[in-house]
Amino acid sequence: MAKRRCISIDVYENEGFIKLSNTAKCLYTYMILRSDDEGVVINPSLAAWVCKAGESEYAELMDNGFVLKIKGLYVIRHWPAHNRIAPSKVVKSVHKDVIEKLTVCNNYTYEYQQNIC
Repeated sequence: MAKRRCISIDVYENEGFIKLSNTAKCLYTYMILRSDDEGVVINPSLAAWVCKAGESEYAELMDNGFVLKIKGLYVIRHWPAHNRIAPSKVVKSVHKDVIEKLTVCNNYTYEYQQNIC
C-alpha cells in the first residue's frame, strides 16, 4: 500500500459531501488513506476507530454515493477522481474479484457493473 494519497477538491466541495456529518467526513477521509492502489479499503475498522464512527456513518457514506460495499468490502467510489496512478506504478488489489465488477464512468467514479454509468 502506498504511503501517499491524493484528495480531489471537487469531491470535497460537492454539496453532497458538505452535507455529510463531520464523523462521516472523517471516516471517508481516513478510508481513502487506508485504501489499496485501486480504492479497496484495507482496514475499515481502523478507520472507524480513529474517527469514532459506527455503522450509521458507513450507511451515510453508502446512501450518499461516496462508498460502495461489494462482497463485504468497502470501495471508495470516487477513487479514480482522487488518485490517478500511472498504470505502471499501480500495485494491483488482492481483491481482483471486486475490482473486476467495477466500471470507471466519465465523471471519474466507480460504478458496480449492475449499475451501468
